[in-house]
Order: sequence, then C-alpha cells, then structure tokens
Amino acid sequence: MFIGDGSYDKDNGITFSLNEHKITAIHILQKALHDWNIDYQLSFKEDDHNVYFIKIYNKNLVNVIQNIVSGRTAITKRLNDYIFTQSKEFRKGIIDGWYWTDGGNSNRIYSINPYLIHSGEAICATLGIQTIIDIS
Repeated sequence: MFIGDGSYDKDNGITFSLNEHKITAIHILQKALHDWNIDYQLSFKEDDHNVYFIKIYNKNLVNVIQNIVSGRTAITKRLNDYIFTQSKEFRKGIIDGWYWTDGGNSNRIYSINPYLIHSGEAICATLGIQTIIDIS
C-alpha cells in the first residue's frame, strides 16, 4: 500500500492517505505490523475532503519499508531488488497493496512513474501474471 498511497513521516513513521473506500485496509496494516512484531503508535485524522490520514510511528517500520521501496514521492518511488528474493505470497502482497491503492476498474494499476511500472511488470512476470503497459 505504501507504493500507492504511502509516504515517510518526518517523525520516524509512515503516513497513508486513504479515501473512505480504502480506509477498511487499516486492519490489514495492523495485521502486518503484528506479524512483523512491530510495536507502534497510530494516529488517525480525516480532512474536509474525506481523505483519511493514518500515521504509524515506528522507526523499524520505516526500515522495513525502505528495504522494499526507495524514494519518497510518486515519481521517485522504486521497488528494490529485495522483493525478488521474497516469497510468492510476499510479491503477490506487493501487487495487491498497490492495486488496492492505485488500482482501478478492469484490473488496472495507475502510475506516473516509469521505474515503478517496469518493476511492477517484473513482479507480475514472476507470478505468471501477463501485463500490458498502456501509456495514455
């Protein structure tokens, strides 16, 4: 989910900016933190445009995410080669989280980042998923 709607918080944490339909994913985030044995503090705030900001404070979480994704913005985020050494379930989770945040109808994932697009295509290939890149 970090790939699509996450950013690093200046206070050693991660912030997710989710809409009202995606906020249900908070339980998935909490399960992942539990599975990784990461203690955390969480804050939750809604703005005037139905965007929910979930901030998860923990330096270890930042380190985990930085092993997976480098870069801070939509155009600079890159998937690290680390993901290709991980299990099929892990790689599928990367695609599922990205789809959940930047996905659309007709099994599409939207991105403005060519590096992310190509590494996403590579992950899909390792999972036996065919892809088509459409630049419009």
